[in-house]
Amino acid sequence: MEDDYLLSELKRGNKKALCEIFRIYYKIVLAYLVKLSNNLTLSEDIAQSCFVDLWSKRKTLKIHTSIKKYLFSMAYNSFVDDYHKKVKEQNSYREYWYVRSEDEEDDQGAFENIDDNIEKMQSLIGELPPRCREILLLSKQERLKYREIAERLNISVKTVEAQMCIAMKKLREGFKK
Repeated sequence: MEDDYLLSELKRGNKKALCEIFRIYYKIVLAYLVKLSNNLTLSEDIAQSCFVDLWSKRKTLKIHTSIKKYLFSMAYNSFVDDYHKKVKEQNSYREYWYVRSEDEEDDQGAFENIDDNIEKMQSLIGELPPRCREILLLSKQERLKYREIAERLNISVKTVEAQMCIAMKKLREGFKK
């Protein structure tokens, strides 16, 4: 009964209903995500995004079970999406290093441990300025052309080129150290 009332109030845009749903279910959803991921920070991010999504989709919500089951389903799907994104990212780095190691026959020692290089690449990418990192990832992970990145981010192609130049320079410098 309480779930039905909270859901109807949520759909009407009542922020107090969202706060009550959050109070009741946040810790349960968080515990579920921690069990799935063994990562508290990731679990907190996903759990919070579930409640943000619940609020942003409130007008079109069609919950046929309970709010709890709906939130668990959202949490699980978000976790799986995040997992697939990370696997895709890992494969992208791995592919880069395999191709790179084939090209660099003179310097075999630098490319023997691909996993270390992937870890270093991720760290270096994490240190890039946010816009620079975003442009690099759109180019390398999503394989967008500079023009497509420019359109998506509403910036000029020259800005994309300049940011890519900065990113590649910083990555090269990071691997020289």
